Amino acid sequence: MSLSKETPNCAFCRIGKGIYSCPRCNQKYCSSNCYKSQNHVECSESFFKEWVEQSLQQKSCDSAEKENMLKLLKRFEEEYTEDPVSNDFPLEERFAGINIHDADENVIWQNLNVEEKKKFETFLEDEKKLAAIVPVKQPWWTNTTLNLVEEADSETIDLKDDVASRPPYPLNIKKLSDLTSIQPSDCIKFNLVNVLYSYTFLFRFYNCDLRDFREDVVDYMFVFSPVLSEGKNYFSLEEVIQDSIRLISSSEFGTSLTFVKSVINDVGSIMQGPNNAKSSTFVLCALHDIKLLFLELKYANKERKDVDKSFQKKLLFAMKKIEYFMSWCLDFESTISDIASEAVLLILPELLPVKDKCEPQSEDNKKPLIEELD
Repeated sequence: MSLSKETPNCAFCRIGKGIYSCPRCNQKYCSSNCYKSQNHVECSESFFKEWVEQSLQQKSCDSAEKENMLKLLKRFEEEYTEDPVSNDFPLEERFAGINIHDADENVIWQNLNVEEKKKFETFLEDEKKLAAIVPVKQPWWTNTTLNLVEEADSETIDLKDDVASRPPYPLNIKKLSDLTSIQPSDCIKFNLVNVLYSYTFLFRFYNCDLRDFREDVVDYMFVFSPVLSEGKNYFSLEEVIQDSIRLISSSEFGTSLTFVKSVINDVGSIMQGPNNAKSSTFVLCALHDIKLLFLELKYANKERKDVDKSFQKKLLFAMKKIEYFMSWCLDFESTISDIASEAVLLILPELLPVKDKCEPQSEDNKKPLIEELD
């Protein structure tokens, strides 16, 4: 019988023949590169380090030998940063037997050579090329006309592929006035802006696909919205917009300040609502979407033993806040529209291109934009 029939393929590159066996895990490997690959790092790194440490602890080991051992250990650690995949095999052979649709991203990455990794990273930095294969979707609130007639045949509904589906409208929400006789604080309308600012930014950043990144989205919702995470109150529109911009722009996302500021237009669109329905419609849909994200994560965490109970309570508290906002919206339709207009006008000058400071102003330019009428 030939060697190719008797010997299984390497457990790490899946190309060469596994003629060697790891003494720890008994996995078959074909070369030292595969033995030291990231997929086998637990065995190889710990084995080598233990061997070096045991050698250093031996009394017979003099200072020169110890120094050589430390150099050897350092060189071993540096080798782990190098690319373990040989260029000898073509790409087709390296990925033979690997289902790229189901494979772990680390496995795919380890099977790329240095040049291919650099090309991939360069490709990601080119926004035009990236957009060609990952088209940027438009948020659901950009479709400002609701389809009020529900078609029996869903195929007849004209839905644009580049626009995300609108979240469901919440049902059985009671007005705040039906739940309590206590008048709500004026800060509620400003707090709502903070919640929507966080939601709209994340919706655009994750290309309208929040469910695939649910845990991260919820974590960042709590970072960007202290209203939900800490119960913070805002007392002016300027304060809430400035703080929302500060929280997002100082995060690890690395998005431009201009983009972060432009999100206020999305907040305004949601608060203005659709052309053919109540102004609170989009706000309620957005709040309901946030609540569903929290609820989905809360139930998913029930199956996990490593989740802190305090985080589950935090989710519950945030959902209660969202429910309060939804009830408030039903009582304060006009307030929502007013805040939307004020918010956009407040940040509009910063989004417009700056005129040349040396350009002299004419008498007409010195007049106020809005004049009082008798």
